[in-house]
Amino acid sequence: MVDALYPIMGGMISKYVSSAIKEMMDSINHKIEEGLSFERYKRKLKAKFTGVSETELLLKESNDTIISSLFVIHKESGLLITEAHIEDQEIDDPHMVASMASAIKDFINDWIQNHENSSEVQILSYDSATLYIESAGSVYIIAFLDDEPSLELRSDINLFFALIVKRYALFFQSFDGDDSAEEIKVLSKRMYNYLHKQKSIQKPKIETTDIEEKKSLNPMRYILWLVGVSLVVYIGYLSDRWLDMYNLEQRIAGEYSQEISISSTADTITLDGYVDSATEAMEIEKMVSTYNKKPIVNGLRITPQNIEKMIDISITKYQHNNQLSIGQIEQNIKQQLAKNNQETKILMSQLKELQRELNSTKESIHTITKELKSSIDRLSKERGSIKQIVDIENQINQELKDALDDDSYYIESEHILDFRNLKLFSASETEYNPKSIKDLRDSFEKYISVLQKFREYISSIVIEGHTDSSGKRDKNIEISSQRAKSIKQYLLVHSSIHKLHLSKLLHARGMGDKDIVKVGEKEDKAASRRIRIRFYIKNRTIFENIKKILHD
Repeated sequence: MVDALYPIMGGMISKYVSSAIKEMMDSINHKIEEGLSFERYKRKLKAKFTGVSETELLLKESNDTIISSLFVIHKESGLLITEAHIEDQEIDDPHMVASMASAIKDFINDWIQNHENSSEVQILSYDSATLYIESAGSVYIIAFLDDEPSLELRSDINLFFALIVKRYALFFQSFDGDDSAEEIKVLSKRMYNYLHKQKSIQKPKIETTDIEEKKSLNPMRYILWLVGVSLVVYIGYLSDRWLDMYNLEQRIAGEYSQEISISSTADTITLDGYVDSATEAMEIEKMVSTYNKKPIVNGLRITPQNIEKMIDISITKYQHNNQLSIGQIEQNIKQQLAKNNQETKILMSQLKELQRELNSTKESIHTITKELKSSIDRLSKERGSIKQIVDIENQINQELKDALDDDSYYIESEHILDFRNLKLFSASETEYNPKSIKDLRDSFEKYISVLQKFREYISSIVIEGHTDSSGKRDKNIEISSQRAKSIKQYLLVHSSIHKLHLSKLLHARGMGDKDIVKVGEKEDKAASRRIRIRFYIKNRTIFENIKKILHD
């Protein structure tokens, strides 16, 4: 939904975001101006002495926020799953509102992420309207409120949302836009009940009498008192920071036996003094960084005595490394040459193998080329036969359609007789139902009356026996074969097949449960126990072979 709306509404959403940011800045400036008021300082002092945060005191002074609507939206598709509203607060087009809210949320989140901020937006405010958004799993919930929610209300919404996500997680994951599911009805009812449990709390009116107004103190006293408190706090802060630095210096002196000076400014920490090695200087810097996150200027230096030792060690190491004998160098060269020779042999062996594979590939290509040429020659020779087969088959199918157009057992698309609705056999029985056999014989005689005109082109007329899916496969093949044979025997005796001299073309075949009949997702077992009759054209294999050649 975001991708669909972005090209059309990108400019409008951008203006909305800019307007929202401007309003946020105006609100911050307004709060700063309010910060100079006496009520602000009284609130701060009250928070210090009572241990209650200033935010909680502000929340207690404000109204209880009312939730007017709740939306549950599918995160991936942006589809509205369900919504709930309090009385007289229904939204005319909830699906459009849900789509717009989703688009705005996703756009702002994308904007925030592009500005190196990994958090997601949870609250959208405009004038007196606020949208609180909480996301989990494959859905997110949007609460429409008349003011920004308090911590308690946000916690309550999150708890309610966690309960429905836990209860309907699997349903949300498989949601495809169908809003008629029973889960949606139950969820909608729970959301309505949650909204109706809200209690409207009016702001208490603050009445200030003339006597209380007269008791207001001189503002200058508050200012002077505040300045004094600030100085005391600042001096305490500096003392505490100096004490931390002193304790850290003492710890370093105890571990490394070095006198280190640590000085701190507003922006950096500077280390000064002598150490025994560069490793020791890095370890001290690492220790200091664990106690303070400011940038560290490492001014530690190595003592002159240790520098001389390091130079002596380097000279000794250099001399030792240059004492390798010529014989040792020659030995190294010989080992490298032997290794190179071995690798060359391996590469030559691989090259020979590739040559053999190339020769084999050439032979395969030659064989395929010969087969292709042979197939093309055979296709040219059999082109006339193909046309004749196709013309004869089309003519037979047309005459069968004309003769059996009103026969319910004739399937025009396959040009066969299918007696699935005749109920010829009971379960596990091979004897046909004598009450139904006459319908089969009538349809069969109309069928062969057409085929006898084309007997010279017909290779066989096959009676297929079928079973339902009950029982083992081998047993079903046996039963279906006996059913086909019993129908063949009946048709040889009672139909006009002898008069038409087609008895040699008639064959029986058991198909088992290969082609069962289903109604929806459930098998119709009575219909599966059936007989199907079909014909085959001579030289049909030519046509099938050509189709295979073209496919290959």
